[in-house]
Amino acid sequence: MLKQMMKLLSPYISLFALCLIIFSSIQMFSGTVSKEYYILMTNIFTAVWFVFSPFWLIRGEKSKES
Repeated sequence: MLKQMMKLLSPYISLFALCLIIFSSIQMFSGTVSKEYYILMTNIFTAVWFVFSPFWLIRGEKSKES
């Protein structure tokens, strides 16, 4: 049950984390946040992406039996 829920939710969570990385980059380059805040948020969101991305990016091998 947990594995099915992770497969269902993980694409949304990891793509949301990628969007937040881009958003924090835009904020930093526009000057609304400090560089330290940008680095902290980028590290957190990257860790979230790396935690959730294997659940939907890695597929099991399918055997080709002809």
